Amino acid sequence: MKFRGIKQFGAELSGIARNKMLLVSVVGVLMIPVMYSSMFLCAFWDPYGHLDKMPVAVVNADAGYVYKEETMHIGDDFEEQLKENKAFDWHFVSKEEAESGLADHRYYMAIEIPADFSEKTTTLTTDEPSPAQLTYLANESYNFLASQIGSKAVDTMKAELNKEVTAAYARTVFGQMEELADGIGQASDGAGDIADGAGKAQDGAELVRVNLAKLVSGSLTLREGAAELAGGGRELAAGSAELADGASALAGGLAQL
Repeated sequence: MKFRGIKQFGAELSGIARNKMLLVSVVGVLMIPVMYSSMFLCAFWDPYGHLDKMPVAVVNADAGYVYKEETMHIGDDFEEQLKENKAFDWHFVSKEEAESGLADHRYYMAIEIPADFSEKTTTLTTDEPSPAQLTYLANESYNFLASQIGSKAVDTMKAELNKEVTAAYARTVFGQMEELADGIGQASDGAGDIADGAGKAQDGAELVRVNLAKLVSGSLTLREGAAELAGGGRELAAGSAELADGASALAGGLAQL
């Protein structure tokens, strides 16, 4: 019985082979799943290797901020950093253009720099520092993979934001050092004035350190719709901590004069 089934199967194959039209039809049907599988694998093979072709809209609504007679545009600086970054296909557009681009699938995602971005980054020397936030919107209706890859774009944005916020904090610390230098130049009455100036600088550095600890958990927050994504700030904390330590060391050296 077993051999009869095998012989019958062989006879069917022979019949198909002799009938060219039937043979073409069978081969065509067999090729459909092969072609589909090949196209699927090609489309999703190493998707992270072509992120430079992934269109991302960036909306810069930062209004700037005047801090100690210096006009700061951290949003513009951040935008320039992204223009030099070739990891994604950045498109710097208006909010209306970004929204329409998401609707008609021209952009995979959009990121908005808020109007108070510069103002929030200057709150380092205040008793209540406020986190600077970016609004992140992914076009998940485009396809599932795009929404997942979008998380890598957020990581890139965090890294760039780290650099900009760190630079802003560095300018703040250097500003305090300049004030210290001015105080030293005016301290012609004796070393007591120098010690007072150094003490103020040390207090300023301590304020920087305390506020950085508060900002680490919130300064790099990105929001997806109404939900907030926790931002990582280890590099920011490390770099700014070195600045604070350097300021304290300088203050200590001056106090010994």
